[in-house]
Amino acid sequence: NELRFFFPIDRINTKVLEDVFKDNYDDFTKKLSLLGFRPARGFMLGYIDMVFSFNGRFYLIDWKSDFLGNRMEDYQGDKLMRAMEAHYYVLQYHIYTLALHNYLKMRLNNYSYKRHFGGVYYIFLRGVDPGHPGCGIYSDRPDVHLIERLGSALMGGKTLGEAV
Repeated sequence: NELRFFFPIDRINTKVLEDVFKDNYDDFTKKLSLLGFRPARGFMLGYIDMVFSFNGRFYLIDWKSDFLGNRMEDYQGDKLMRAMEAHYYVLQYHIYTLALHNYLKMRLNNYSYKRHFGGVYYIFLRGVDPGHPGCGIYSDRPDVHLIERLGSALMGGKTLGEAV
């Protein structure tokens, strides 16, 4: 089942997003400047395809059916990273990570990102092949400080409890 989430956002714009990501993702930060939207305020609503727990850690999965090419190499390494950036999936999975982080803080006693959050998997279904382990699979475990900066930026410097 999908995990539905929502949290308040306060005056988010492209510049705010660029400031959040600038120290971690050079190429992607440049791409963020191409997003064209007016400052937004209200609520962020979304659905994470799948959340699972393994060995005491929580992971999120997003299934992708994007066509990246006819060769297995099109679903690996730099080409996979370029697709993640081109479709703004990097932004998407950081928002998903923030949503899961907020959820786990409310649901788990003594929650710790380091101890309880395992990471992110984006599964590009057209590239998954048992003969090519890891092909079509993008994974990351975002730095907790980046997730906290994103949360602060989206919620106008407030914590989730203060913003609600």
